[in-house]
Amino acid sequence: MLSLNEKIQHLEKHLSQPNENYADSFKEDIIMFLDDFTDQNKLLNFLTNLNSFEEIENWVDNLCSRIVFKVRF
Repeated sequence: MLSLNEKIQHLEKHLSQPNENYADSFKEDIIMFLDDFTDQNKLLNFLTNLNSFEEIENWVDNLCSRIVFKVRF
């Protein structure tokens, strides 16, 4: 099982990867919103519900897709 700190580190790493498409461009906005990638940041408590690196990546990808959908419509 992953620790919260491992999850936070992976989230930050995934958000910092180069953009591959338009949806990925919103990762920078998510980084700015979350701001503090430490276990003291209450905004990161959602990570306790995610159990793997793949789930974290899917969460980010789904959020970016939702943002694109809202922006387009």
